[in-house]
Amino acid sequence: FNAVISVRDRALLMLLYRTGMRIGELLQVKVDDIILAEQTILLYVGSKNYEGREVYYSSDAEQALTRIFHKR
Repeated sequence: FNAVISVRDRALLMLLYRTGMRIGELLQVKVDDIILAEQTILLYVGSKNYEGREVYYSSDAEQALTRIFHKR
């Protein structure tokens, strides 16, 4: 991951690697879906019933996410 230049790209790759999310799932994640205090991301499947699941991420993925949020 050190070859990745962008902080955002590093966080995205880290999340894919650490959570097992699919690319399509990650692209649909909104900021409100990320719960930093619990190290979870809420994923919603389907547009009608809003069924979803939670994925947990590691502390290094959390650090990458925190860097993104501090840059905003």
